[in-house]
Amino acid sequence: MHVRSCATLNTWTAVLQTHIRQASRRSCAPSAISGCILSGNSDRSFSTGRQNFSAYGRALPSYRSNRRRCPKYTQATTSAAAFFKPYPYNKKDYFQVCLLMLAHSPAEASPMGTVILSRIDDKGEKEDREHSLLLQIGGDSLLAISSVVMGTPHERPVALDLLWKVLERGQEISKREWKLIRVAIVDIQNSTYIGRLFFGDRETGEVVWDCDCRPSDGMWLSFQAKCPLYVHQRIWRHHKSRTRELVQGDDETARYLLGPEAAAATEAEDLTGTKMFTTIRQDDPEPVKRLKREMAVALSEEDYSSAARIRDHPFMKLAVQIMEERLAGRETEAKALQGTLRATMLTAPVY
Repeated sequence: MHVRSCATLNTWTAVLQTHIRQASRRSCAPSAISGCILSGNSDRSFSTGRQNFSAYGRALPSYRSNRRRCPKYTQATTSAAAFFKPYPYNKKDYFQVCLLMLAHSPAEASPMGTVILSRIDDKGEKEDREHSLLLQIGGDSLLAISSVVMGTPHERPVALDLLWKVLERGQEISKREWKLIRVAIVDIQNSTYIGRLFFGDRETGEVVWDCDCRPSDGMWLSFQAKCPLYVHQRIWRHHKSRTRELVQGDDETARYLLGPEAAAATEAEDLTGTKMFTTIRQDDPEPVKRLKREMAVALSEEDYSSAARIRDHPFMKLAVQIMEERLAGRETEAKALQGTLRATMLTAPVY
């Protein structure tokens, strides 16, 4: 029985191939016939010879009727257009965003980076400085985005460069006007953001086709095509981060991301209560950073005797005075105290 089934399958396969060859001689694209015959569930159609014949018998009349009224390859084009279903996109459901900052460590063997996105309006002005969306990226995407941000092109093209060249050439030889009109982060699945590329007419907004993509690749393509980048409102609301928490202890970055007034308010919040003794700043000398780490551990373990000892350390006292002067806007006094702190560390015993 098994041998007969295999023989039957081979017989109907040979018949199918014969009809395809005959149709190709009638000046019609074989791919179009294959598209007709295999329409529907192709896996199911080819499971046995009898099912294969049934699927072929249903498809052939459709092919014959189309052959009389369609020029060569028209059916293949029509079939492709019929199968395309544009992704349901509504601009009202999305926030437009821009690249606010890229933080990475290129010296590592496998560099990883963090992209910080900020909301903007249609004019490119920041709408929400208080919140940001973070994306972890790596590999070629990180290198490509970094090269765009830093303005340093690669010596040899990476995969995204090759993709961009293919897209550019496709636009040149295409009979229809289409470009990358937008990139959107449309969903999140299993802690992974899902991106989408939308191609079409920029003037009318008509989408010719769209496809799935990694958000990092989509971001790079949006930079190259100079098209907007969007994030679904649901994703933004559920996964946004407070920008202030990202720049704690880094005054320069805080002023860049939040603006001068918000940065000053953030610094004031950081210097209230015990945070003054535990917030590590970029310009803190290493002995002061070590004291602040020990203070954080002592407070978390409720070891108040050790916390009092660290608080009264001469390095910590001077560091606190420097922060207080800066908070009051007396930068000259703060710099003078910094000189005193450096001199004290040179003369005092190694901590």
